[in-house]
Amino acid sequence: MAKATAAIAALAALQRKRRQQAPLPQTVEDVVRELMRPMLENWLDRTVPKLVENVLRPELRRAFEE
Repeated sequence: MAKATAAIAALAALQRKRRQQAPLPQTVEDVVRELMRPMLENWLDRTVPKLVENVLRPELRRAFEE
């Protein structure tokens, strides 16, 4: 019985240590946020430069023509 109690205590200590190192998401919203972050970063990396260029180029052209 003492060995089983010691094993359970060791597992509980390991679980506490793992939670401290990398806390688990608490809600579905947290899980979705974690999953969406890399996808959103990828989309922004692909889209924003083109968007900025398409918006900024005409504005700069107008500013230098004046």
